[in-house]
Amino acid sequence: MLCYGAHTNLSLLEHYGFLLSPETTNGNDAAPLAPIPAFGNPNASASKSDDEDATRETVETCFCHRLATDAFGRLPWTALADLRVDAACADADVRRLGLAKRARDVCRRGDAVSPAVERRVFEAVRDAAGRTLLGLGTTAARDEADIAAASARASECATAIPASSTRRETRDAGLDEHGAPREWTRVDDDDDDDDADFQTSNESNARLAARWRLAYKRAVQAAYRRAQARVDEAVEAMRAAGRVDAITPSSDARVAKPRLRAAR
Repeated sequence: MLCYGAHTNLSLLEHYGFLLSPETTNGNDAAPLAPIPAFGNPNASASKSDDEDATRETVETCFCHRLATDAFGRLPWTALADLRVDAACADADVRRLGLAKRARDVCRRGDAVSPAVERRVFEAVRDAAGRTLLGLGTTAARDEADIAAASARASECATAIPASSTRRETRDAGLDEHGAPREWTRVDDDDDDDDADFQTSNESNARLAARWRLAYKRAVQAAYRRAQARVDEAVEAMRAAGRVDAITPSSDARVAKPRLRAAR
């Protein structure tokens, strides 16, 4: 069995020209999210401004967390720990009580420091996923339509090719029926065959590209949903503890066109 090694879907597409089947989940796949500015920077929240230039300047001039989610929308353990540490060290209550070191230890064990810190972390993840989706050139629905259209066109080409390519059935990987390279014995009527090959390959490439785009969006959408669910849990915990800064959670997350956190 041929083994290509550990590759993401994008790496397989770029270097080998294929993707795993839609029914197969690539355990090595990763979907990068938009950068998350550091919580300790007073201008770090890129989602607080609707001005794209201001957002871009903030991202370029401060430390940013760069995360990638897996195909199921899950973040790496180490990346999530880094986010929690950063948010905890910037939290007013943690700093006032001098609990920064203890908070770091808690985060490194994979635990949450407090509902307020957890909410801040996953709001940032949710907003990063939202910016990622809004920054893409197509929607998931458009990609699904492109895949269907490319498949239909490929089927049409496939039904038209056999009539003009019966002579090639005996060829093997670039060799003619005499075993010589095709370029040595090429005749004029091969032009039609080559054109058909190009059309079929072109449609296949379009379908592969749309499949990759769709898989990428599905992973980011899953990250958005997971983060929103975690925000809702944190807000409920804050309300149960009587925190006056707890607001009503927004459980109606629209992943097709996600909304970013409202400007404050």
